[in-house]
Amino acid sequence: MTQNNAGAGDDEGGTTAADLPKYLAVAVNPDKDPEAMDTYERRSEIGDFVLQAGSAERLNYSELARRYDVAPSTVKRDVDAIADDLAKHLAYRVELNTMAIHRRAVNGLLDAEEFYDAWRVQKEFSEWLEDRGTLERAPDRVNTEVTQHETDTTTDSYTVMSDEQADRFESDDCGRSE
Repeated sequence: MTQNNAGAGDDEGGTTAADLPKYLAVAVNPDKDPEAMDTYERRSEIGDFVLQAGSAERLNYSELARRYDVAPSTVKRDVDAIADDLAKHLAYRVELNTMAIHRRAVNGLLDAEEFYDAWRVQKEFSEWLEDRGTLERAPDRVNTEVTQHETDTTTDSYTVMSDEQADRFESDDCGRSE
């Protein structure tokens, strides 16, 4: 079985250890006895086996357990840890790449003086962040009201409402009760 070559960088823009999740970034000595591997080395090799097989479901956990002299439940935990690490890594990469593409798109549009298109890209990006829960949605409108009482004390009150609420508020004689 081939070993992960994540430690070998490529000057031509290939994959380096920094590009990979922590378990897949571990270089495993192909001559090392599998029973003597530490957790990171074992998980790195199992990760390679998953990649070669095309799916974790295609692995024989009992056979791997014998290979590493561990329980099959340990192999399952290893596969779960690899999957979790990969998911976190991919989520970070997706966010990083999305941010880079967004900035490049907006800057390119601004450089081309396509201001409306740049605004539209920014608006869509903000909506995407809001949908993901990364950015809090701003209220559509904020109304303020200042009243003065007989004691010459000023009280400020603020109401945050959606455009729909504001339209109803304004149609009801600006919400004033007499």
